[in-house]
Amino acid sequence: MEENKKSIVFLYCPLFEFHSYTKFGFFVHYLKQSSEYKDKTLLAAVPEEAVGCVPSADILLAFCHPHKLEHYLNLIDDQNDFVREDCFSFLHQAKEKLEKDFIIEEEIIFNEFSIKINSSEIQKVFKSTQLLCSYEIYFTLMRDYLRQGYWLKPFQEDYLSIKKEMEERKIFVPNKKNYILITRNFIKKQPGSNTQNVVPNLNHFLEATVKNEINIVNIGFPPSHYDITSEYYKELDESFSQSELMSMFYLSDGVLISALAGGFIPISITLNNLYPLTEEWSVKYLGDGGPRVDKKEKWSVEAWRNETGKAKTVNLFEFFKGNSFKAVISLLQNINKPTLSTEEKFAKKQDILYFKQKEN
Repeated sequence: MEENKKSIVFLYCPLFEFHSYTKFGFFVHYLKQSSEYKDKTLLAAVPEEAVGCVPSADILLAFCHPHKLEHYLNLIDDQNDFVREDCFSFLHQAKEKLEKDFIIEEEIIFNEFSIKINSSEIQKVFKSTQLLCSYEIYFTLMRDYLRQGYWLKPFQEDYLSIKKEMEERKIFVPNKKNYILITRNFIKKQPGSNTQNVVPNLNHFLEATVKNEINIVNIGFPPSHYDITSEYYKELDESFSQSELMSMFYLSDGVLISALAGGFIPISITLNNLYPLTEEWSVKYLGDGGPRVDKKEKWSVEAWRNETGKAKTVNLFEFFKGNSFKAVISLLQNINKPTLSTEEKFAKKQDILYFKQKEN
């Protein structure tokens, strides 16, 4: 009966990348802090792989899509193909399922460049007329998220499962420094941002690390391939959920990643040492000489992370201008990873409903 049903606000993001769901997470967090939505029950629909990206939602509707999240981007030229083909079908099916147990008082559709929401005030906050202005909105939300002491964290059960699996597979080397390297190697979607293009001498760096017995675990969707044969180098082309990937980070001493693509966003708000290999996209395009909201703002994720004092962030861009990596090797060998309590390390798991999308 209707009187026994809980009233919810249903939120959906019809995009298909981890960084889009991280921005969606910032948006949901913003709503939970607003006077209009703080006392409402927010139910957010996300792919199963991206469940860890939206910790501020009260309830999650985790749906299964035929294609794994990041691998899907290798099948299309434009991610809007996914929006056109699938989102309205999914919305209809999801609402049918939810209406059996809930009263949907409002439906919010989130796209990082346009948001369907009843609140004219919130609509005004997120309205952007230029691409760079939109990015300034979300980098500002990221800054505020970090300054308020929030981080993306894995679920403890995922961590324990991944830890056991990695130990059985001997991915990490005991009593040695171990680093996760996130590489990008998309076939169709903006290949100019792939790691081999933006960090062309990375292979020389990897040769130096294995020579110095620093273990590198190269993860991508798929990863950039490097011809290195060593017990201190592995490439993993696997579909990890965001929670599983964050769990992998905890097993390492830090994460190396290009800061010029969207994948930098979700990884940069995790509680581990971070080593960008390039200049930051936000500093390059939202900095001096470009459109910006706050003339005093540096737009530096490195600076925001270091403000917190929780984890080390060191940009290696200047070191990678040459082919001598002695200083980088010394740095990686001597920085300790953060010491975190169980409460600091893991996210509280929300109520999660699971939904399998019907075939059309």
